[in-house]
Amino acid sequence: MNRRFRLITALGMAVVLATFMIFVALRGGSVQEPVLQAAELVSKKEIATREVVQVDGIAAAPVTGAHTKKMTFFMTDRDGKHRTKVTYRGSVPDAFRVGRNVIMKGKLVEQPDGTNVFRAEPNSLVTKCPSKFASDGGTSRSGS
Repeated sequence: MNRRFRLITALGMAVVLATFMIFVALRGGSVQEPVLQAAELVSKKEIATREVVQVDGIAAAPVTGAHTKKMTFFMTDRDGKHRTKVTYRGSVPDAFRVGRNVIMKGKLVEQPDGTNVFRAEPNSLVTKCPSKFASDGGTSRSGS
């Protein structure tokens, strides 16, 4: 009886382990993309050209085709030193403006002329709005 109990327990554990391994294998494709700052697109070019990444930067001029099916603009880091051209298709948030913080997913693509363009995935553009409750002095608008 003791041998049979151990056999059933071992088989049960093997089934649980196999189920867990299948679950992990199927869910492995949904791993979140690496998050890069706009300046890191240059230093981590190998990653950004090889796989989909999420990039955080500042929208910069010139913007062409705003609120149409295809839009191009530049993305910079907070200091404005690193500029990367962005091509985007999809809906554009109402809060999108030059100077606003934007986040999007996509890949860095090298053009035939040697320049790099960040090709954003459709409908991946998110705009971070500046807080309406903070003033330049760092206090709230209510004055309290």
